[in-house]
Amino acid sequence: MMLEIKNKNTLNKAKITTFIFYTIFFTLLVGCKQSSTDWAFHFVVWNEDIYEIDKSVIVDVEKEIGTVKKYVENEGYYKGVFSNFVPKGTKLYKIKDINVNEAIAVELDGYYIEARNQGKYGE
Repeated sequence: MMLEIKNKNTLNKAKITTFIFYTIFFTLLVGCKQSSTDWAFHFVVWNEDIYEIDKSVIVDVEKEIGTVKKYVENEGYYKGVFSNFVPKGTKLYKIKDINVNEAIAVELDGYYIEARNQGKYGE
Protein backbone atom coordinates (compact mmCIF):
# COMPACT_ATOMS: atom_id res chain seq x y z
CA MET A 1 0.00 0.00 0.00
CA MET A 2 1.43 3.35 -1.04
CA LEU A 3 0.76 6.65 0.68
CA GLU A 4 0.26 9.63 -1.54
CA ILE A 5 2.17 12.70 -0.39
CA LYS A 6 0.77 16.01 -1.59
CA ASN A 7 3.01 18.81 -2.59
CA LYS A 8 3.32 21.50 0.15
CA ASN A 9 2.94 24.25 -2.45
CA THR A 10 -0.43 22.86 -3.53
CA LEU A 11 -1.69 22.82 0.07
CA ASN A 12 -0.45 26.36 0.71
CA LYS A 13 -2.11 27.66 -2.48
CA ALA A 14 -5.40 26.05 -1.48
CA LYS A 15 -5.24 27.62 1.98
CA ILE A 16 -4.41 31.05 0.56
CA THR A 17 -7.22 30.82 -2.01
CA THR A 18 -9.72 29.80 0.68
CA PHE A 19 -8.55 32.61 2.95
CA ILE A 20 -8.91 35.21 0.17
CA PHE A 21 -12.37 33.91 -0.75
CA TYR A 22 -13.69 34.13 2.81
CA THR A 23 -12.07 37.54 3.35
CA ILE A 24 -13.79 38.97 0.28
CA PHE A 25 -17.09 37.28 1.14
CA PHE A 26 -17.24 38.64 4.70
CA THR A 27 -16.03 42.09 3.62
CA LEU A 28 -18.88 42.32 1.13
CA LEU A 29 -21.37 40.95 3.63
CA VAL A 30 -20.43 43.40 6.39
CA GLY A 31 -19.93 46.35 4.04
CA CYS A 32 -23.47 46.33 2.62
CA LYS A 33 -25.27 49.61 3.34
CA GLN A 34 -28.76 49.70 4.73
CA SER A 35 -31.36 51.67 2.84
CA SER A 36 -34.21 53.81 4.05
CA THR A 37 -36.47 50.78 3.79
CA ASP A 38 -34.81 49.58 6.99
CA TRP A 39 -36.51 52.28 9.04
CA ALA A 40 -39.59 51.12 10.95
CA PHE A 41 -41.74 53.95 9.53
CA HIS A 42 -41.59 57.28 7.67
CA PHE A 43 -40.92 60.12 10.03
CA VAL A 44 -39.74 63.64 10.71
CA VAL A 45 -37.80 64.63 13.83
CA TRP A 46 -38.65 68.06 15.20
CA ASN A 47 -37.98 69.58 18.61
CA GLU A 48 -36.18 66.33 19.62
CA ASP A 49 -39.39 64.28 19.14
CA ILE A 50 -39.99 61.74 16.38
CA TYR A 51 -43.25 62.12 14.46
CA GLU A 52 -44.57 59.24 12.38
CA ILE A 53 -45.97 60.41 9.07
CA ASP A 54 -49.35 58.77 8.56
CA LYS A 55 -50.27 60.59 5.33
CA SER A 56 -53.67 61.81 6.55
CA VAL A 57 -54.42 65.12 4.83
CA ILE A 58 -54.81 68.10 7.18
CA VAL A 59 -56.91 71.08 6.12
CA ASP A 60 -56.28 73.68 8.80
CA VAL A 61 -52.76 74.65 9.77
CA GLU A 62 -51.63 77.61 11.80
CA LYS A 63 -48.07 78.89 11.85
CA GLU A 64 -44.89 77.43 10.40
CA ILE A 65 -42.82 75.82 13.17
CA GLY A 66 -39.76 74.57 11.32
CA THR A 67 -38.03 73.30 8.21
CA VAL A 68 -36.46 69.90 7.50
CA LYS A 69 -32.71 70.50 7.48
CA LYS A 70 -31.59 67.06 6.33
CA TYR A 71 -32.92 64.05 4.44
CA VAL A 72 -31.47 60.78 5.79
CA GLU A 73 -31.39 57.43 4.01
CA ASN A 74 -29.54 55.17 6.42
CA GLU A 75 -30.41 54.30 9.97
CA GLY A 76 -28.24 56.07 12.51
CA TYR A 77 -28.30 58.78 15.12
CA TYR A 78 -28.80 62.31 13.81
CA LYS A 79 -29.42 65.70 15.40
CA GLY A 80 -31.68 68.56 14.46
CA VAL A 81 -34.70 68.58 12.18
CA PHE A 82 -34.54 65.72 9.66
CA SER A 83 -36.66 63.14 7.87
CA ASN A 84 -36.39 59.82 6.08
CA PHE A 85 -39.38 60.65 3.88
CA VAL A 86 -39.53 64.32 2.87
CA PRO A 87 -36.66 66.32 1.37
CA LYS A 88 -34.54 69.02 2.94
CA GLY A 89 -36.44 72.32 2.90
CA THR A 90 -39.86 70.81 3.63
CA LYS A 91 -41.91 73.09 5.90
CA LEU A 92 -43.48 71.93 9.17
CA TYR A 93 -46.60 73.51 10.66
CA LYS A 94 -48.72 73.54 13.80
CA ILE A 95 -52.13 71.95 13.19
CA LYS A 96 -55.06 74.15 14.21
CA ASP A 97 -56.50 73.15 17.62
CA ILE A 98 -53.95 70.34 18.14
CA ASN A 99 -50.97 70.59 20.50
CA VAL A 100 -47.59 70.11 18.78
CA ASN A 101 -46.82 67.48 21.41
CA GLU A 102 -49.55 65.33 19.79
CA ALA A 103 -49.08 65.98 16.07
CA ILE A 104 -47.68 68.39 13.48
CA ALA A 105 -48.33 68.96 9.78
CA VAL A 106 -45.75 68.31 7.06
CA GLU A 107 -46.14 70.19 3.77
CA LEU A 108 -45.98 67.81 0.81
CA ASP A 109 -46.86 68.68 -2.80
CA GLY A 110 -49.13 71.55 -1.81
CA TYR A 111 -50.93 69.52 0.88
CA TYR A 112 -50.40 69.16 4.60
CA ILE A 113 -50.06 65.64 5.97
CA GLU A 114 -50.25 64.64 9.60
CA ALA A 115 -47.28 63.35 11.59
CA ARG A 116 -48.11 61.89 15.02
CA ASN A 117 -45.71 62.22 17.94
CA GLN A 118 -44.07 58.93 18.94
CA GLY A 119 -41.97 60.34 21.80
CA LYS A 120 -38.38 61.47 22.18
CA TYR A 121 -36.06 60.57 19.32
CA GLY A 122 -33.28 58.19 20.29
CA GLU A 123 -34.89 56.82 23.44
